[in-house]
Amino acid sequence: LSVALNDRYIVPGMNPRLDTEEWNQHIDWLAGQIQKDGFRDDCPLLVFATTEPGTNRPVYGIISGESRFHAVGRANKRGAQITAIPVTLAAEGMSIEEMTVQLATSNTGKPFSPLEQAVLAQRFSKWGRDLKEIAAILKVSSAYVSQLLKIAKAPNKVRAMLQEGSISFGAALSALNADPTTAVAALEQTAAAAKAAGKKTGTSKFMPEQQATKAARAYAPQMQNLLKKIKSNEGAFALMD
Repeated sequence: LSVALNDRYIVPGMNPRLDTEEWNQHIDWLAGQIQKDGFRDDCPLLVFATTEPGTNRPVYGIISGESRFHAVGRANKRGAQITAIPVTLAAEGMSIEEMTVQLATSNTGKPFSPLEQAVLAQRFSKWGRDLKEIAAILKVSSAYVSQLLKIAKAPNKVRAMLQEGSISFGAALSALNADPTTAVAALEQTAAAAKAAGKKTGTSKFMPEQQATKAARAYAPQMQNLLKKIKSNEGAFALMD
């Protein structure tokens, strides 16, 4: 089935993709491929029949393939003349939960980031799915799903830093595990330390405790020599408790 671009509808909140620099670069890459080779018939969008809110105009809601849909738009702005693209119609009567499962399991393009996986894990958890079921859908371990759910419930600032790429998933998890009440401050220091070192992303090695350990190791020889000198001076050493 092939339908007109204007008959597509982006369902708010359906796609777990986050508006990041990485996602936009992926769309740009796809747009370049479409400009060069056209839209591949063997990569149809997965859609369902619905009506456009506010107009009741019959449209096709996108379940999977939003990146490709955006890429077609960019390719057309650069000179491509694509007016219709292939779609696969989802089974009639599918629930939003079933569509989300289909979305999570049918992704064969750019892998979901940990934060995007956290969005999906939280959705499935709210629908009553247990850790084992969510793990099977996302093709990860139950332990990893627990970590995803912790990230999904993290303060907005933590998730914002993850989305912009200023901290890593591992650093965020470490800070939340250590003390959720100080996680934001610790991660802001982590991001600042990474930036000072010329790095874009603050990983666990830039966390405050790791930086303190690194500094202690660096100054340990000088500290040891100083203590030896103090200890060798009986007058000074006698004044110390």
